[in-house]
Amino acid sequence: ALSSKKPKKKKQGWVKGDMVKSRRKQWKLTSQKSNPAISRFFTAGLGNIAMNDWPLYHHLSPQQITNKNMLLPRTLILFQPHTGKTHQLRVAAKSLGLGILGDEVYGDSLEARCLERTYLHAIGFHVNIGGEDISIWNPPDWFDARNDKGTSCNEAESVLK
Repeated sequence: ALSSKKPKKKKQGWVKGDMVKSRRKQWKLTSQKSNPAISRFFTAGLGNIAMNDWPLYHHLSPQQITNKNMLLPRTLILFQPHTGKTHQLRVAAKSLGLGILGDEVYGDSLEARCLERTYLHAIGFHVNIGGEDISIWNPPDWFDARNDKGTSCNEAESVLK
């Protein structure tokens, strides 16, 4: 997932808690853990990115963007869900203060109106079926194979296993 926010505290950890219906079609995370949604997360800062470096903005006219910095992705979030609850990753991102770019319900609605879609992608999938491990790794086209800290796609892929 991509977020226009910077992480406040944690770079990695767990988001655990029960999810209950809230207002305006939203779910919210509670501190109770009777039937929790469980997600592991890792964040990576994307540094100072120029607007022209991101293909997601080429369709926008200057009049559509009032604050260009607001729309720039600042953080890459890798989620590893351990349960499969409705809107689990979107709620987890919001609870971390890192609303997903383009998410009108859990993110910034002004950002969402300027973007064509929500920037939440499944880049990998790992499952064990009958004792056989099956992994699929397919990052989106814009995913850089090596970030500024030298973390490769192979290292990120190993997190999924």
